[in-house]
Amino acid sequence: MNIPCSDYIKDCREYALRILDRGDIQNAVASLMGDMKRIPHATSVMPNIGAIIAVARGDFDAARAYIEGFE
Repeated sequence: MNIPCSDYIKDCREYALRILDRGDIQNAVASLMGDMKRIPHATSVMPNIGAIIAVARGDFDAARAYIEGFE
């Protein structure tokens, strides 16, 4: 059974946000990046490199913006 892309993205975002809310910024961003490889046309308001920099800086707000910004 295939789920629509929008539902898949929503589920992946929610999962990544739960990880982020536990304080695990690296795995939250990595989880979403890995999941979004399956949908080549999925985009975020922030490029992947911005999310990687957010992780390196420990910037939870930027990581949240990256995760929430996927369409």
